[in-house]
Amino acid sequence: MRLIPRKRVVLKTSLSAEELNTRIRSITSAQKLFTFQYPKDGRHIFCGEVGAEEFRIHRIIHYRNSFLPILIGRIHEIEDGTELELLFRLHRFVLVFMIVWFTGTIPAFFVATAAIIVTLIAESFEPMLLVGLVLAPFGLALVNIPFWIEARIAEDKLRESLGLVEKDGNALG
Repeated sequence: MRLIPRKRVVLKTSLSAEELNTRIRSITSAQKLFTFQYPKDGRHIFCGEVGAEEFRIHRIIHYRNSFLPILIGRIHEIEDGTELELLFRLHRFVLVFMIVWFTGTIPAFFVATAAIIVTLIAESFEPMLLVGLVLAPFGLALVNIPFWIEARIAEDKLRESLGLVEKDGNALG
C-alpha cells in the first residue's frame, strides 16, 4: 500500500487516434460546475474534459466517494495504432488533505509507539496512547481501499467501452 495512491497504465489499440478520441468523447459527459448529479442514461460512464490528445475525466457514480480517481490520459500515435497513457490519481484537494493528515499522524505513530514501550516498562500503561497507533494506518486504509477499488472499476469500464488491450501497467514508484 502506498501513502498516496497513483497508478500508471499504458494501453494499446489498432484504432486511430481520432477514432479513439471519438470513442472517449462518446462515453464522457461534460463536466458540470457545482453539480453532483449526472443523468443515469447509461450512455455516459465518465465526465470531464476531453481534448484532441489529452483528457481529464472521472467515473460517474451515484454515491459519494472522495477518493474517486481522476483519470488523466494522453493519446499517442504509434507505428501500428495508438497508445493511450493513463494516470490515475487523487483529486488535488483530497491529496492536500491526506498530506496534512499523514504529516500529523505518522510522527504520532512513532511517538505513541515509544510512549507505549516506556509505559509498559514502567508498568503504567495508558490506553489512550493506542489512538496514536491507529490514526496513520486508518488514514492509509481510508485512502487506498476506495481508490484502488474505484481505479479497477474505472479501468475495466474504460477498456470495455473502448476495446483496448494492455501493453504494460504498473504502479508509479
